Amino acid sequence: MSSPFAFDIQFSPRESAARDALDRVAEAEIGLFAGILCLTELEDRMARTVRPTFRASTYRLTFWLAENWWRLCWEPEADHLDWQLSHNLAAIGAGYLWPSLTFISDGEDVTLRMRSSTVAATEDIRYLVQQDLRISLDAWVSGVDRFIGAVIERMRTSGHKDTELEALWNEIQEERRDAQTARWRKLEALAGLDPGAESGAFLDTLLARQSEIGPSGLEELVAACKDATQATLNRLANIREHSASGLAMPNLESLRQRIHEQLNSKRVSNSLTEAQEPPWQRAYEVADAVRDDWALGSGAISNAQLAEALGAEQQLLLTPNASTLSPISAGFRDEHSGHFAVAIGARAPTGRRFAVARLLGDYLATSDAERLLPATTTKTARQKFQRAFAQQLLCPVEDLKAFLDTEHPSDDHIEEAAAEFHVSPLLIKTTLVNQGWLGREFLQAF
Repeated sequence: MSSPFAFDIQFSPRESAARDALDRVAEAEIGLFAGILCLTELEDRMARTVRPTFRASTYRLTFWLAENWWRLCWEPEADHLDWQLSHNLAAIGAGYLWPSLTFISDGEDVTLRMRSSTVAATEDIRYLVQQDLRISLDAWVSGVDRFIGAVIERMRTSGHKDTELEALWNEIQEERRDAQTARWRKLEALAGLDPGAESGAFLDTLLARQSEIGPSGLEELVAACKDATQATLNRLANIREHSASGLAMPNLESLRQRIHEQLNSKRVSNSLTEAQEPPWQRAYEVADAVRDDWALGSGAISNAQLAEALGAEQQLLLTPNASTLSPISAGFRDEHSGHFAVAIGARAPTGRRFAVARLLGDYLATSDAERLLPATTTKTARQKFQRAFAQQLLCPVEDLKAFLDTEHPSDDHIEEAAAEFHVSPLLIKTTLVNQGWLGREFLQAF
């Protein structure tokens, strides 16, 4: 389950000799908490104590949070410096020793990734916590809102009214209240852009096509393709019209209806505790329901079984065609209930099986408003759901564990399991890492 913990940034003002007038008022002992867990616990070597707070400027912290607010809320994890500067507190600088705490959003939850210090013995402060903790996006937003509001009030009562921070925060609050502006800011963030960036002009054209794509589908494409989204859409539209492969699954809509009822029931139940199931857990439940509906039993699904269940030719699953190879894998839902076609971007047979399984899971879980169903490499909640669904459909965790029959699988074991379940060795390793059987270092070679 997602953590129901509240996110809280506490501060206690302290006397300061900082040169900047705002910093002199804003310096404080600052502690960041998720529930009762203190993320900022540190060792003060000079005082020979362990304490929960660090000394820094609350003004600098709040300004960084406000300046990056939209990206912190919506931009999925990426592997480049610009993303790090917008998501890791250590980027604030200004002479303070900030914790290495990264905020990673998937659109539903925020992972608080805290890393302990790796410092020389001569340095005075050493952060102690090494942990990834997932909280809801709503909890993160509430905690940031409270903190920024408290700091602004502190500045005002100390004689610093109408600061640049206050003006920026008021502007963000207005944008959040206006649905159209908030939608635009979200798309900018998904594209990895700062608010108002000139390079975001391409979003105008995309918004005009939202009805033919779907609101969530558009977001997924923007997050994955950035300024190449328009070109990707045009290529997918051509494939859809001329060469997409239709699937003919019997009783598809009745299965989809049951899955929607199952997911909606979970949402209602979980809303009472403010805790949501993570995407992988929802995906496992849906995949198990599909295997049950298809009467597949346990174990691997052969190519023939999968093709028959999908109402597709085995060639679609196994053999790429240069004329139909898609820039990304995508599904297409039209206005006629039960009509579903796919374009597969993967070339290898195991990759094509995985891609079509991802698209099936996405079709079953998304609403009719989603017309284009993209399968991308981004780390949004929707893509996490797709990948977990495909993994559990093709290689159920319990069946994998039974096949391996060891708590310390070797590379040979992993290769044998991949061949047994007709999936890639990477999928086997990723599953074992996610289940805690292997450490994350086992993925570094891939």
